[in-house]
This record gives sequence, structure tokens and C-alpha cells, in this order.
Amino acid sequence: MSVRKILLAITLSIAPLSLQLGSVSAESFELARVNEHILKIRERANSITSSKSENELVTMLEALRSSESYAQSLTEYLIKDYEDGGVDAYTLNLVHEFLKYQITLHDKILDLPSVGEAKILKALQLLTMKKIDDLFFSNKGLRAIYKDQLSASSLNLQRWPILKMRLMNKDYISSLYSSMKTSFYPIDNYIVNSPEENKLKLYTSFQASSLYQDFHKDKNWKDTLLSDQFWTDFSDNTSSALGSVATGASAAFGAVAGNIAWREGYLKEDKTLLQYLEKTVKPFDLLMEKKAYKFTDLTIPGHWGHIGVYLGTKEQLKAMGLWESKFIEPFRENIERGKSIFQVRRTGLVFDSLEDFLNLDEMAILRVQGQSEKSKKELELVFEYLSDQLEKSYDFSFDAMTGETITCTEIVAFSYGPIKWPMDYLLGRYTISPNNMAELALYTDSPLKTISYITGDKEGTHYHGEKEFAKTLGYYKFGDIYKNKQVQCKREIYRHRRTSIRFHYSCEDSYSEKRYSSSR
Repeated sequence: MSVRKILLAITLSIAPLSLQLGSVSAESFELARVNEHILKIRERANSITSSKSENELVTMLEALRSSESYAQSLTEYLIKDYEDGGVDAYTLNLVHEFLKYQITLHDKILDLPSVGEAKILKALQLLTMKKIDDLFFSNKGLRAIYKDQLSASSLNLQRWPILKMRLMNKDYISSLYSSMKTSFYPIDNYIVNSPEENKLKLYTSFQASSLYQDFHKDKNWKDTLLSDQFWTDFSDNTSSALGSVATGASAAFGAVAGNIAWREGYLKEDKTLLQYLEKTVKPFDLLMEKKAYKFTDLTIPGHWGHIGVYLGTKEQLKAMGLWESKFIEPFRENIERGKSIFQVRRTGLVFDSLEDFLNLDEMAILRVQGQSEKSKKELELVFEYLSDQLEKSYDFSFDAMTGETITCTEIVAFSYGPIKWPMDYLLGRYTISPNNMAELALYTDSPLKTISYITGDKEGTHYHGEKEFAKTLGYYKFGDIYKNKQVQCKREIYRHRRTSIRFHYSCEDSYSEKRYSSSR
């Protein structure tokens, strides 16, 4: 064997974690770069779809290898993020984008005729599929995310389990094993005599794989590739069943409590306010809501009880060059009818006009900093991910890391780009409340800003600034920054009338600044 071929064989036998998915390193994971990763994954998927060159097999071989490396780094990042305070909802978009890419890649390989060197690619495809599946099954939290993404019908990932059933079954694997052993074992002669570098890459990659080592051991690949996940699934399903009981109870309570109200909202039918809003709100603004007259307001933690997404008017979206975009299509009819507020309530997804939305007591307008300066591609991505939520029902478990069901805050978290929203850990799951989202506007260096805060009472409608809005969340302004007020108490012991010992508490206010960071 020539020196060149020996070096190439050694190089291909190593699977470096620094392999890149296009020009984006798999090790470059951070929330701020999620969109960059998503667009690069889509670019690679398109290149695989259109690939028809004489190097097609090598192109797909490299795609398999980089996919394994990328999946390794992605799952490591997700596990770390989960352990550091919960996976950000927007990052979950990266999971289903990656799985969609894998569907495209594996379908392309599956469609190849099972002849010649294409059989090598089909064999290595099995290893990649197993590695990706094993990586997502390696951690309970990660496994829950993986299963949830696959079960969310709106994400169109149903093909991935079908591909797994098609490829990872005993008959297919045994047949490919026999065919490959007859054709390519031993493979040394092919490597020595191959005049083509592209074929050499396929031969040496297969020679370095565990599947080729199984030939030496006379071990059928089904023993290597097929693993029993029954007990893992059983344990997960038991936990899921217990969680479903709590979710069902929450849904039943919500169905009853949601109908209890003792008056209408103070801001309802305020024409002056409506005119003000029509001049003020912009596409992608977030509308905070408080309805003190509804029983559910008493059951939601914090001051704010709901959040809606303002999609914009036809005229506004035309001015931004978005109206003709295909990603507006699911919303176009409602927007033309004046129903530009997209939200989910306990009854399901709802489109409202500004006028209908005003049946409330307080509202605030929040805006993502620099949203209007973003590229058309980034803004289209917001609409695309908003449309992914259309088929979903209400998430009565309030789990911010499930993609199958949705809450009013999760619509925003899944769609508004790489923003690290504050989360709380309650009853074994991470949640994002409307208060969490509102608070972010008061963080130092926040990606959100407060545009307006409006209240209503028996006396009429009142317009306030950011300082008054901050007080609803327990924040107070010190110079140019806001600080969160907390009451700290300590128990002190003292003697009463010489003999008895008593306790009393002394409390004092403390104020702390919260600074936004895209990493925890």
C-alpha cells in the first residue's frame, strides 16, 4: 500500500469531534448562535437533496460522519444546559431541525440502488442512526426531549421512527451483512488496488468501522446494532403516566376556573386607548395582560397572567417586506380581518383583534430590542416557528421543555429567537410564567424594553411609564438600573421575664440587580 493510502486510511479511521457541519463548528454551541446553526443545517439538507455529482457517495459519507460528530456535541450541550437550569425552548428548534436533516440524509441513502460501493454507505448509515439514537437515549432529560420532539405532529418528524423501523430490523441488517461480507471481505485488496480516491475513502471508512471488525469475529451485525430499550421506555412511560394525572387535574381545574368572572375589564371598549395602541404597537410586540376580575388571575403566580403576540397589520408587514412571504400564509387571513394578536389560552389557540383583547384591567407593551433591524430571513424564521405552534393544544403541565403542547409564554420562547428567558423549577419541571417574561425587560442589558404600561379602574384609563411597570414586578429604579426588592428576615432569640425563651423575626429590605446573559 502506498504511503498516501496509509495516511488516508489512518486519517479516516479517526472520528474527530471538531468535524464541522458546513462552516459551523459542532463545538460552537451557544444560544446566541442557534439561528446560525439552524440556517447552516438547512443549507446542508438542501445540498444533500440536490447532490447528483459523481462524488455523491463521498458527499453523503462525509455528511454521515459530520452528523455523528454534531450529534455528540449537540447532546453534550443539551445535557449541560438541562443541568444548569433547563434547556431554552428556542434551542429545542435546533433538535428538530437536526432530525429533519437526518431524515433527508437517510432517505437519500436508502433510495440508492443496493449495488457496489453504495452498499458500504448503507452499512455505515446504520452506525450513524444507532449513534444518534443512543446519544439521545443516554440521559433521562435528553430522552424526554427526543421523544417529545418526535411526538409533536406539527414538527413533521414522523418519518424518523419509520426510518428506524425500516433500517434497524433483523431481516434488513442480516441481509446487508451477508451481502457485504460476500462483496467486501476482506477489503484490503480493494484498498490496495483502488485507483480512485473517492472509492478509497469509502473502503477505508468501512475498514475502520466496528461493522468490519464484526466480520473478523463472524458476528452478525444485528447483535451490534439492535439494543433492547424496553425497560428504559417502561420507566419513562411510568413517569409520564404519573405526570399525566397532574396534567389532567390541572386541565379539569382550568376548565372550571376559566369561566368564573365577576365583571368586565376596565379597559374594554376604550376607543381612545384603541387609537393609541393602533399607532404604537409594531409587529412582534409582546402584549402583557392582567384580568383582576377573573378567578384564574388568583391562581397564576405573579402580577401578570397572560401574554399575546402582536403579528402586525398588512400595511406594517408590507413595509417590512414580509407580507408576500410564504411563512405569513398561515396568518394572512386573520391579519386581513384585523385579528393580529396570536395567543394560546386554556381553550386553545386564539386570534384576537386589539379591540377584543382590551377586555382587561391592565396591559403592557414589550418589544424585542433591534427586532425591526433583523434580516428578512431571521424575521421569517419567527413566523415559521410561530406557525409550528398552530396545531398544538394547551400545555396544562406548564413544561417549558415540551414541544407537543404549548402555553402563552412558550409560544414566544419557541419562536422569538435566541433569548434566554428566566425559568422557574416547579413540581419537577421547568416553567416560564408571564411574570418571568415581563421581568426580563427590567434586567440590565436586557434584549427587551418596555414601551407602555396602561391600567384601568372605575375612574378611567391611566398611562404609566416604565418605573410604574417595574413596581408591579417588585423592581425599583436606582440611577440607570432596576433592582429587585426582596425582604430578608432572620430569627432572633431573646429571654422573656428571666426564664422563658422567645423568638422574634427582624426583617429588612434588600435590592439586587439582575443582569441579562445569554448563558446561565
